[in-house]
Amino acid sequence: MVAPFFINRDNRMFNDFQNKHVVVTGASSGIGFAVAEAFVNHGAIVYIVAKNDDIFIAEKKLQKLSNKKVTALKCDISCNESLKNEFSKIDTIDVFIANAGVEFPTPINDNSNENMENFQNIINTNVTGTYLSIKNAIDKIPDRGCILITSSIWGKTAVPEFSAYISSKHANLGLMKVLAKELGTREIRVNAVCPGWVKTAPAMHSLKKMALHQNTSQETLLNELASEQCFGEVQEPNDVALCYLMLASSYAINITGQAVNADRGALVV
Repeated sequence: MVAPFFINRDNRMFNDFQNKHVVVTGASSGIGFAVAEAFVNHGAIVYIVAKNDDIFIAEKKLQKLSNKKVTALKCDISCNESLKNEFSKIDTIDVFIANAGVEFPTPINDNSNENMENFQNIINTNVTGTYLSIKNAIDKIPDRGCILITSSIWGKTAVPEFSAYISSKHANLGLMKVLAKELGTREIRVNAVCPGWVKTAPAMHSLKKMALHQNTSQETLLNELASEQCFGEVQEPNDVALCYLMLASSYAINITGQAVNADRGALVV
């Protein structure tokens, strides 16, 4: 019998990223920070992007991990001028990870101004911001480079009350497929990662809202979500980061135009 092969996420599995330039948007916390950390640990020169000052705290944390350079860029990805100004500080991008996004419930029967503002904010950030950030990066990406977009398993399905967020994640997958076609002549690979439930602040905020709507506790709902997976507890951000490493590596040289679930089988059909 062949022994099972287990991956230790602390191992340095990939040698592709030594001195490669990697940009991660939405990297001040959560999945974005974990992805940036993974690339730093694998020898990349990493630029991290977010619109708040927390990005500079993240920069200091990451700089302690490696002697490679980590640079924080503060900008609003939904603002083209902000992106132009900050991305002018980058010469080349081998791997671009469009991860920034926001998540709020936007129930159709909520007529408040806040609900409409949340809807517009989600579309501006998750759809327009993703497009603009890639648009400002593309001239810096060499032939045979890599673009990864963070979507969600909700980009392939739906739940009640998250119309803006789910629409935006479906849009991310459409954008990914179009860009894979457009950039194929340059052999730039464009793929999407579709995480399942991950223990991040936005996800846990959504979980709280869902638990309230279902008249149950957060803990009960979290356990139910874990039981829908093929194995394991709900993931931590570091668990998901491995998928980005793999898709950006030479192991995925023939993979483009794909939406890869990182969900422990939650969306098996």
